[in-house]
Amino acid sequence: MTDSMAIHTRWFVPAPGPDETLASVVARAAAFYGTSESSLWAGLHGEDLGDSGTPDHPSPAALQRMGLALGVPARSLRDHLLDPGPRWLKRDARRAFCPACWHEDHVAGRPFGYRRAWARVFTTRCAVHYLPLEYAHVLEAANGDWITEFVVNQQATAGVATRYPFGREGELLEWIDGMAQDLDHAFFGGNPWPSTWRLNRSTAEKRLIGSFRQQSLDSDVLSINRIMVTPALRRFVHARTALFASLRSPRWDDFQNLADPGARRAAVWLLGWQLVPNLPEGYCPLWPSDL
Repeated sequence: MTDSMAIHTRWFVPAPGPDETLASVVARAAAFYGTSESSLWAGLHGEDLGDSGTPDHPSPAALQRMGLALGVPARSLRDHLLDPGPRWLKRDARRAFCPACWHEDHVAGRPFGYRRAWARVFTTRCAVHYLPLEYAHVLEAANGDWITEFVVNQQATAGVATRYPFGREGELLEWIDGMAQDLDHAFFGGNPWPSTWRLNRSTAEKRLIGSFRQQSLDSDVLSINRIMVTPALRRFVHARTALFASLRSPRWDDFQNLADPGARRAAVWLLGWQLVPNLPEGYCPLWPSDL
């Protein structure tokens, strides 16, 4: 596909919203036209598909074609790029969202977009609204009715902006989300590994990626499916979902494929309990024998 041909390709969908990933835009366009994301992407780039990169990280020429298709300057899309790497969830796992951000999208007349800020493996809290991220069950590629997700979420929460629970359980949830942020900074943000933590980086990584398996291959690695979650936290911490039963050795990309922020919270909680000395008793995971 030449540039002169690409100019005739026009996606009549809104341009990226605040911090929206380009893959989210492609998914919206595919839902609007009732096709798959791969078919839409191939149709845009034609014979240049092999050199187009990915929706999240397109080549310069592909970015130019995306700008033409969306009717915006290609340079305006640069801030929406998402570099591939271990810090980020895999494309199909980016299902976390902030209810307050989506409420703002709705009020502004924008489609509900998935933000880059929610795409990190250790991000479980919205940095803008300080709210726990939740899991979006509606797959926009198969169902373009984004408002359904919003309405269902409102009904489930009796309000858009779901704050942290009150009391000790709310404090624990805030600590888990803060621990996830600390881990992001230590693993990927260039911060030194805290000298007070009881495990080194390599051991911590091993225990993290082994913790969401139904049966661990290592007796030193605990599984999140052993954690008991109190009723007040069950909406936010999911200790018995998205567990892998494969017998192969766990890998980092297994963690990158955990779409549910509640499952990632459970893994962070279990790791944080092993890392941080002198935790308050109420921050320690509960086991079946405790109840």
